[in-house]
Amino acid sequence: MSRITRVVLHKHGMGCFERHAKVKGDAKLELSFRHDEMDDALKSLSVVDLGGGKLAAVSYEPHPALSERLNDIKVRLPEGGGILELLGQLIGAEVELDHAGQKLKGRVLGIEQVEESTGEVTLKVDYLSLVVDDAMRRVRIADIRSIVPADAQLRRDLSILLARMDAQRRTERRRVTLDLRGARERDVHVAYIVPATVWKTSYRVLFDEKGKPTVLGFALVDNDSQDDWEDVTLSLVSGLPISFTHDLYSPRRRARPHVRVETEAPIAPPVLEGATFDMPAQEVAAEGPADDEADYEMAKESRRMAKKSRRSEVAPAAPAASMAFAGAGAPQAFRSGDMGESVSVSTRTQELGDMFSYEVSNPVSIKAGNSALVPILGEKLEGEVVAVYNERVRVGNPLTSFKLKNSTSLTLEGGPATVFREGEYAGEAMLDTMRPGEEKLVPFSVELGCRVSTRFDSSTESGQEVRAAQGYIYHTTWSRRLVTYTIRNTTKRKLKIYVDHPADRSAEYVDTPKPAERTETFDRFVVESEPGKQLEFKVTERRQHSQSLWIVPEQIESYLKLVQSAGAKKDLLKALEPLLAIAREMAEAQRDMQQVDRDVNQITQDHARLRDNLARLSGSGSAKERELRERYIAQLDADETRIAGLRDRKAANEKKLADLRKKFEATAQKVQG
Repeated sequence: MSRITRVVLHKHGMGCFERHAKVKGDAKLELSFRHDEMDDALKSLSVVDLGGGKLAAVSYEPHPALSERLNDIKVRLPEGGGILELLGQLIGAEVELDHAGQKLKGRVLGIEQVEESTGEVTLKVDYLSLVVDDAMRRVRIADIRSIVPADAQLRRDLSILLARMDAQRRTERRRVTLDLRGARERDVHVAYIVPATVWKTSYRVLFDEKGKPTVLGFALVDNDSQDDWEDVTLSLVSGLPISFTHDLYSPRRRARPHVRVETEAPIAPPVLEGATFDMPAQEVAAEGPADDEADYEMAKESRRMAKKSRRSEVAPAAPAASMAFAGAGAPQAFRSGDMGESVSVSTRTQELGDMFSYEVSNPVSIKAGNSALVPILGEKLEGEVVAVYNERVRVGNPLTSFKLKNSTSLTLEGGPATVFREGEYAGEAMLDTMRPGEEKLVPFSVELGCRVSTRFDSSTESGQEVRAAQGYIYHTTWSRRLVTYTIRNTTKRKLKIYVDHPADRSAEYVDTPKPAERTETFDRFVVESEPGKQLEFKVTERRQHSQSLWIVPEQIESYLKLVQSAGAKKDLLKALEPLLAIAREMAEAQRDMQQVDRDVNQITQDHARLRDNLARLSGSGSAKERELRERYIAQLDADETRIAGLRDRKAANEKKLADLRKKFEATAQKVQG
């Protein structure tokens, strides 16, 4: 007989159990597991024989799938459990039945529905058709009191079917036998990992009259096994190792190809052909259509029902204590010193890579199906009670909080915390995981005796800055936003308030104290508020606004005005003046080009008019007509000459403009200041 000596519970829902047994000579050591534990037990089972013995073999009860165990039974229970579907499977079978007190014996012929009228109502009534003494007879199924199959094998099949269905539903224990070979009495240790309930933590944070905290921590441990834990060594591990399920327990068979032999016609000559293979696409398990997931869900439901039945036997919890103790003072059990001295704590933590483990030094005893609170912490820590105002969490009131530093060598697992101040219940909080040396700010109630309001004001500074470099003018201005927190403390005690101010990383603080802390989205300022007083805490943010202006000829005059208004150095103004001269020369060339375009357009219109006039001449050959034709042609020739000159002039301006633009850009690149 073995007993559990060590239990290691992991946060991801697995438990490592170590057993100890004394054996003598050749011995068999038996263990038992639930069906849903077998895969993990077979995956992790380890045996150490300390007396020189050897493990010869590990045997265990097989577990064929339900579908395989029912292969030899031809009757199937209907899904709804109705008798009509079951009778439909008994066609041809001989049965004995009691029909309204009359005993009948015959073979089932079938089931049919007959319409029967009762007044104005017509109903469909089910009848069982039988062959009784070579005569067909129909009896109303609703009048049948009992039906007994005459075939003993059929009765046995029904009994086996119901028994196996019931066994599949229940949480069955599977026996595992260790065959140990040796010559003398010796110690044997067995370890395995199976699913276990997740351990949890809860804390009590006790503040004394001086505002100093004592933290008591408890681990909530459930023994959901069928073994009592008597003086076991308990370890509680937090972390997230890789863990998975894998079906090792269910029998698995590999499908083989089915070979068909082709037959040949009698008159055909012999033909040798290759065999045809029907190869399944993948390996199939013994359970056939029922997959692992269905078995797992059935086992999980059975386990849940077993837990429920076991826990229902546990004594009910005591009624919750009242949260207010008027007139009588704080209960003795809630006082910091008394509670801390009454809890025996002996725990150390051990770093396991990305995980850490609580090693509970005192032996732990928990009956099967029961749970326990195991003390894991009882220390005076560094901390104080403060108030935190965060407008995104609550508008108008700060939250009473405790600032706690883990000054122990233990890693504190996250969990709920109940807070007591001078023995009085003060609120509840959620504590995150805290590494040694880590500090947390945790709210536990609303400070209704303090009101906070917020006012926003903004302004633009008169100063500005202009500089030039690499063909750009950089213009910088500044604006300020003033946030005023008005704090009114109506309590009779001094409050230390942390103001969570939304952080703008693009701004800088001016005329404002340095933040005590900085979070991802907030800057946290500390304000001392005297009892019965009102104060204003002001936060001034200065933001810089910059724009980059590309120096182009079209905007040079406006840039000069900007530089003059910003009070820039005279050297910068002097460096920009040559650019203004180039820009004006470019503008003049552009205006001349525009004038050329207008002149060419006008000449083109005149050409259209002259050609129209030429077309209107009658062609009579008179002297007047010849004179007009010659004059129109001469005008067209003169205009063509003028257009050619204008185009040359435009080409010269385009070249000049391109040269001036290059000169402007080169000069702009040299401007510094």
